[in-house]
Amino acid sequence: MIIGIEYTKRVKNGLVVKNIPYKIHDKPCDEGCCKNDKTIGVRDKLRVNWLLNVFMPSKNITVFDYKYWSEELTSLWREHRRKTI
Repeated sequence: MIIGIEYTKRVKNGLVVKNIPYKIHDKPCDEGCCKNDKTIGVRDKLRVNWLLNVFMPSKNITVFDYKYWSEELTSLWREHRRKTI
């Protein structure tokens, strides 16, 4: 059962994405896939990877607050996914 949300950051090559939502569970999952009883959604994980690997370096952004994800970014992210799939 999910008992809360924790916001954390991810740092890669000097770039920082902060306020990434992780779900806090009351126990580890049966498959043992969660570390410290926390999970991140697949969509959020893909978006954060795109921010750190594509968007932020191309725009010379060093810190991004994930709480400010927008519809414009969703469009750019989807366009990038269509090109790479």
